[in-house]
Amino acid sequence: MPVLQPPIRRRARLEPSAATLVIATATLAAAAAVTLGPAAFAIPVSLALTVFLVRQPLALLTLLVYVGCSRMRRSSRRSL
Repeated sequence: MPVLQPPIRRRARLEPSAATLVIATATLAAAAAVTLGPAAFAIPVSLALTVFLVRQPLALLTLLVYVGCSRMRRSSRRSL
């Protein structure tokens, strides 16, 4: 009976063009972080949040109701 052996895995090599793309992306991200400061982080996060809320309307409705109710509570406390 033959003995089954696992296939020999070769090390994955990164092509030079892919390596260049990775280095360029990292350099661009670093330059954006230095230039824009916190906005370099805030812009992609806000875009991702916007895409999520547009694709999940129930989450958007829940957020709007929650924010609206909290504002109503604050304004009713101030009027007393």
